[in-house]
Amino acid sequence: MRSAKKPKLCSRQIQDRAAELISPIFRPSSSRKCSAPVLLQVVLTAAANIISLFGACLRLGTISDQTARSELKSRLPKQRKPLEAKLNHALREPLPPNTRRRSRDLAIDYHEIPYHGHGPKNHVRGNKPRSGRPRFLPTPPPV
Repeated sequence: MRSAKKPKLCSRQIQDRAAELISPIFRPSSSRKCSAPVLLQVVLTAAANIISLFGACLRLGTISDQTARSELKSRLPKQRKPLEAKLNHALREPLPPNTRRRSRDLAIDYHEIPYHGHGPKNHVRGNKPRSGRPRFLPTPPPV
């Protein structure tokens, strides 16, 4: 029998908390195609199941993947530094007490591809020279 002092945390509560933390990152939009809760649901489903936006849209059956991409592009900050700052602030928020029984590992993975001067410069990072280049473009790994 479960103790009444430690109620079980359900997936809906976790999704609501994640949406609460991530929603301030999005800029308001007057789009009729996609509301903020639907976009958050697609993004969180893709993250939770480690699938693409296309897979999340197909699984949920709400909006098309192109609509999700265009809405994300219009609602997220254009520059990388403000976006990183907002995401880091959201990641620093305390977790619900039910989840803090033991420590958990968290890993965010990206690969640094040598930057040769082509493409957007706002995501380029400087680092120790490797492969003959001192500047790199961080990208998520292929799934």
